[in-house]
Amino acid sequence: MRSTQRGFTLAEIAIVLLIITILASMFLLPLGGQIEARQRAEARDALSDIETALVGYAIIHGRLPCPTLTVDLTDPMHGLEPSASPPCTTGTSDGFLPWRQLGVSARDPWGNVWRYRVDGNFAEPITSTTSNGQNIVVRDHDGAELTLTSDNTAVFIVYSVASNQTADGLNAAFESGGNPDYEAGEPTTSFDDMLIWMGRPMLIARLAEAGTF
Repeated sequence: MRSTQRGFTLAEIAIVLLIITILASMFLLPLGGQIEARQRAEARDALSDIETALVGYAIIHGRLPCPTLTVDLTDPMHGLEPSASPPCTTGTSDGFLPWRQLGVSARDPWGNVWRYRVDGNFAEPITSTTSNGQNIVVRDHDGAELTLTSDNTAVFIVYSVASNQTADGLNAAFESGGNPDYEAGEPTTSFDDMLIWMGRPMLIARLAEAGTF
């Protein structure tokens, strides 16, 4: 008897593959969003730990640490202050977080090293009258100043370049209008950095609470 079975045509196979591809993309896109959301949540937790570690360092040592300037991640000095610090010698750029001295993670959830900048006046012995020296300003996406007043400019900033592994917005230039300007805010199509900062009044208050003065 002649068999009535026949194979699939190329057109039918192509249609099946197209359907499978569409269905797979429907599942993969939400999964990618979930992974990114989880990574950003992990980064927020890590930044909170870093803030606590920086304040703790200031309480113990009476000053904030200087940035790591060594770019080579395999260098034994990476994650440590330069041997001559303080005073900090970062000039008009930021460096990397001295994670070894702080006892925190070296990298963010995307594998990037944390960026860090400190006002040099607060990397030397801090007193209740220590004032800002570099006018480190944090702005939102529209350019509005989040640090609000000159007395509340940041004593330190820490940020992650996140999933695109590139400093975005003002963070790419480190300076604007002669002053160190940084950018913080919710992610957009062109910005995904995650940045924290602390103003002078908050740090002075935390040190006073700990009996440093």
